[in-house]
Amino acid sequence: MKVDVASAFYFNVPTERILREHLELELIEKWRSPFNRESWKWWGQPF
Repeated sequence: MKVDVASAFYFNVPTERILREHLELELIEKWRSPFNRESWKWWGQPF
């Protein structure tokens, strides 16, 4: 999945909730932000 970071709104996000959640989880796993609970298994709790 190609990802470009932009400061504008992304209007091609799926309208269906399940598809949006799947996309969100893919991005969380790709970037592994320490502020997402899904990533705590790699980083531990940030606070």
